[in-house]
Parts: sequence; C-alpha cells; structure tokens
Amino acid sequence: MLRNEQDFSGLDLQVIGAKFVNKRGLRSPPAGWLPGEIGIWISNILALKSFCQESQSNSDVCLLLENDVWLDPEDDVLIQSLGIWLQHLPADWDYLNLYVAENWRYKYDQSIHEIADEIICKNYAEIHFAAILWSRQGAEKLLRLSQTKIHSPIDRQVFEDLDFNGYAIKPDYHANVSVWTHEALNNSSIQSSAVRILLPDEKS
Repeated sequence: MLRNEQDFSGLDLQVIGAKFVNKRGLRSPPAGWLPGEIGIWISNILALKSFCQESQSNSDVCLLLENDVWLDPEDDVLIQSLGIWLQHLPADWDYLNLYVAENWRYKYDQSIHEIADEIICKNYAEIHFAAILWSRQGAEKLLRLSQTKIHSPIDRQVFEDLDFNGYAIKPDYHANVSVWTHEALNNSSIQSSAVRILLPDEKS
C-alpha cells in the first residue's frame, strides 16, 4: 500500500507499465496525487496484467473486487449470474460496473443510459469501482492506456474516456448481485439477493 511520497519514489513504474502525468493541471506525481489513488491504479494494472497473460482458453472475463469487499456467493449462483450478465451485455462491452452506491443512482437517466435491456444499461456513475467485471478486450485497452497517460483516479478516467464501452447493472435490478452497505441494508430487494457482496463492517 502506498502511504506517502517516499513509497512512491521506490516504485519502478516503467516495469509496472504505468505512466502518471499531471493530475488535472496539478504538478507531476506524486505531488497532486493521493497515495491511495496511485496504489489503486497499480493494483488494477497488475491484476489485469495477470489476467491477460493467462491462456486465452482459461477465461475471457475477470471479476475485480476492491480489497475491502467480501464476496459471498451461494452455491453456484455467482457462475449463473455471470452467465446472465454476459447474455445481456452488448458484444462491444469493455467492463460492467456491478455496484453503484444508493446515493448515486439518481444519476441514471433512461433517455441517456438505456440500451433496451431489462438488466444492463450504460455506465452512469463515475465513482466506485468496488466490483467490476472486465472483458479481455477491455482489460487490454486499460493496460494500453496506463502506458501512455494516467491523469485521473481510475474510476473517473475510465468513466470519462469515450474509448471504453462501460455498462452497469440497472439501479433497480438487485436479483443477482448487490453490494451491501449501511445505506442499503434495509432494502428488501437487496436482502433477498442471491449473490451478496458485503463490505467488511457489514459481515456480521
């Protein structure tokens, strides 16, 4: 975990495959960047590199969870859910955002984000990468981007980059997956979800 500028100075970003540039007009990193923002980029890059280096026959999708997220599938429901999502996703998808916080779901605008599907819509929230499903083509696209210009926290940059085809679970669809937070525990549709992704303080 990156805690300060000294930690940053010890990193060989060329080996990692990351090129950080001025953060929205601020000075070169690490000044202007929070250590955690850099760390999240690096952890995602390394995870997706590992995924892309696997045999093509192993898997074409990669589920990335933040390190403080606990996945609690029941039996093979997660595999079934992955199958459902993949059936509904357009062929051009790069990533699927499985979680948007309750207080950001107002950002969904049917006239802008609708793709004529009951489950999936265009990604509509630029924050929270708690649970992301990446396609191989999307992962490769992110790795290429990381080698040229990282100028914003990963969630915001990917959201704003028009080269990424990002999708999300619709805000009112909780039948297969949900991330439980303190703000959503009383939502009965979330409580009955077959797959639950729980933040650590809600495990009990």
